[in-house]
Amino acid sequence: MRKIAASKVYINKEEFYSNHVVELFDDDVVKHYPLAEEQAMTEWLGGIIVITNKILNTDALSRTKCIDDFFKIDDKFSNKESRKKAYHIANTNIESEIISEKAIIKRVF
Repeated sequence: MRKIAASKVYINKEEFYSNHVVELFDDDVVKHYPLAEEQAMTEWLGGIIVITNKILNTDALSRTKCIDDFFKIDDKFSNKESRKKAYHIANTNIESEIISEKAIIKRVF
């Protein structure tokens, strides 16, 4: 079990939370909840976490220019999964939904 936290966590394009924890088992998201206080064994990643049921390939990740893109990616650039996966976006402005050119996007395992 791995617990990670970020400044913003997107569950879908309309639903996001500030200062939120995401729990992963293997590489699947098993639950998420508010970060109410410091928690043992929780890794603060900062930035943004996006939860999606798609496994995105490198080409798909390079096409994401805003948060909404994670939820619009064509299936030819991804494999649909029934289980949720988490992607971390670092080096971008968390207040806007625009992903900067300097952003680093990685799947969280």
